Amino acid sequence: MNKILIDLYDGDYGRTLIIMVNSVECLQKIKAFFVLLSRKEAEFFSFSDCNFVKTKNSFNLIVKVKDDENIKLINNNIVWTQIPEKWDFCAELIQGLLNKGIAGHQYLLETPDLIVELSYKENPHFFGDEREKG
Repeated sequence: MNKILIDLYDGDYGRTLIIMVNSVECLQKIKAFFVLLSRKEAEFFSFSDCNFVKTKNSFNLIVKVKDDENIKLINNNIVWTQIPEKWDFCAELIQGLLNKGIAGHQYLLETPDLIVELSYKENPHFFGDEREKG
């Protein structure tokens, strides 16, 4: 089964929100969400609304298009806001992973408080028997 797994942890370079993806289909879905935000065809997207997304902790990732750039924890929600051009840039970074077609990662956001990393097929042990073969 194709899944996206999201975790928040203290990494070597600081607090890190990692979005782990195990299939091309899920990578394309995330890119599509970011493209919709970049075109202002959607105002926000909540990852908890997707049955193919799991979080290791009890939180939800919400991405929004706004005139400011911010990422913060509000109750059990991580709310990440960016201007449309930044969402487009994130979509381009994901396209780079799709073009390569091999395992890899991209840093979608780096702030003093939090890093957002998208990891593609680099953490198969987190998916157990659900990971994509090949």
